[in-house]
Amino acid sequence: METPTNKTIFGPDWDLSRWTSSDDRVRGGSSVSNLELTTKGVLFHGNLDIETLGGAGFASQRTIKNEQVWDLSGHDGVELRIVPSDRKRYTFSITDEIPHRRPDAREQSALVWEYDFCAMDEYVVDEERWLNREERRLG
Repeated sequence: METPTNKTIFGPDWDLSRWTSSDDRVRGGSSVSNLELTTKGVLFHGNLDIETLGGAGFASQRTIKNEQVWDLSGHDGVELRIVPSDRKRYTFSITDEIPHRRPDAREQSALVWEYDFCAMDEYVVDEERWLNREERRLG
């Protein structure tokens, strides 16, 4: 059995110029998100407006102009460290391509994988949700 390896993609040397907000304001909402450098990493904070768009509000951060390509074929999961735990619900989204810009300057759609979770006090790994379909069939 192979020993799992870890690959740090973001942090501990955070460059905030590589990040930007991606909030519901692009759709007429009023949510806002911020990413702030701290001595322990980064602080994600803001205001989620769930009323203006009838419950469809979102406040998030994403990378920009990231030409970095990672070979993650030897890895089988993602670990997010949220310290301290705030018991809030988050959605982690990841895509395998940078969306191109449309003629109206908006980003084109892209295939996105999402995982909803609550940041809890305990360290919990939900391995079943991360297994790919082939592993589930063979398992």
